[in-house]
Amino acid sequence: MNIIIAARTPKQFYNIQSIAEALLARGARVHAYFDEKLSRHESRAPLAEWAAGWPNFSFDFRPGRRGIAAFPVFCAREFLSYRRFLLSRSQSRYYAERWRKNLPFPARILSYLPGFSSLLKTKRFAALLRHIEEKTKPVKRIIRILQSEKPDAVVATPTNMHPQSADTEFLKAAKSLGIFTVLPVFTWDNLTTKGLLPIKPDLLLAWNEKQAREAAEYHGIPCDKIEITGSPPFDRWFTLNEPTGRVEMFISQLRSGQAPLLQKRILYVGASQVTAKDETWLVRRIAEALLQSDNEMAKNAVILFRPHPFNREPSKIFIEKPMSNVRVLESESRMPNTRARFNELRAEIIAADAVCGISTSAFVDAVIAGKPVVSVSVPEYKETQEGAEHWRMLRESGAAYIASSAEEAVMLFGEIFFGKAAKKEQREDFINLYIRPFGRNVSAGERAAEAITRGTRGGL
Repeated sequence: MNIIIAARTPKQFYNIQSIAEALLARGARVHAYFDEKLSRHESRAPLAEWAAGWPNFSFDFRPGRRGIAAFPVFCAREFLSYRRFLLSRSQSRYYAERWRKNLPFPARILSYLPGFSSLLKTKRFAALLRHIEEKTKPVKRIIRILQSEKPDAVVATPTNMHPQSADTEFLKAAKSLGIFTVLPVFTWDNLTTKGLLPIKPDLLLAWNEKQAREAAEYHGIPCDKIEITGSPPFDRWFTLNEPTGRVEMFISQLRSGQAPLLQKRILYVGASQVTAKDETWLVRRIAEALLQSDNEMAKNAVILFRPHPFNREPSKIFIEKPMSNVRVLESESRMPNTRARFNELRAEIIAADAVCGISTSAFVDAVIAGKPVVSVSVPEYKETQEGAEHWRMLRESGAAYIASSAEEAVMLFGEIFFGKAAKKEQREDFINLYIRPFGRNVSAGERAAEAITRGTRGGL
């Protein structure tokens, strides 16, 4: 079996790595293509390190659609995504305004004209935009690649992020050649807070029933073209990891700074720039509330601030203006895209007594690890939290505590430290419903590989 995987950049490959591993273990030849322009400043070392263990895996870089001729179809795709947010009744206006900023400059100016939003919402205008997509030919050089390599399937993801990239063009070219196409859902919010899927695949791999409904409702994917697999990015939590020695080593490093033996640890996981450009004020407020707490364990607790890998700059304020109960975990970008980096994240989560933040996928890591999660929902981030279905899912499941202020978060920490509130059952229900719906021992990557293999044989 010959498989081509098309993704934006190597750093994003780890989201579908377990799918690739399952395919490779079945004896498939897998070749990955990444967008040349988006990947140009990115280290290839983590991917090369992983690839060294799989002789039947290779990767390369190719440009996506380029030149002035790409402008009409790019505009059409961005307008259709903007339209989806305008029509949504369940999502905040914030997401429509955020997507408006992605529009090419002339299109963005057009979007502010009186009456244009109403026109864009009409079915006739949407049909015109889709017609532009249909009449736009696939990228010739990608067609030639596919004709030369003759893959049994093209697996492309995410295809709906900005800026547009080669993954979308591989999917479009494969569809035009009649090659079986697969789109694994990239992240837990990829179908809700990102753009419209411009090309419908032959098979969409959803994590759970909720994502399957989102794919049908928001993107028009027929239900018989959707397969539920579980969540591939979180498969690594259910495989054999490094022994607890790494956790003990991490705790030992923390104590080297004269930390009390029984000091409670709160891991604050930072959000992306999209969610919060600078959340250090909230970290500082929580730290101050801890120091003022009547609860002795909360008063003596330390915040371990793990900034988002792509939003680390604001955390430097704690170097300029340090606080006694805040420690920033490293200063370099640390995407958990290698086994070693993932085990660092795992050790930090397991060593914590509670995990805190605004809204980030690291909450899911913490839930899987069995750690109490406290999401601080303050007015400054209401739009990005309440307007995001994935955050509402976490709240409604009861798997996380929701604090309306730093002071309430500290009160919850006190209860957690005393063991009064565990939410263990809610966390297990969340895992069974959203992460591994077929059981803890059923790999999402394996289910995805099985679905892809079946599809190449016409078994859909």
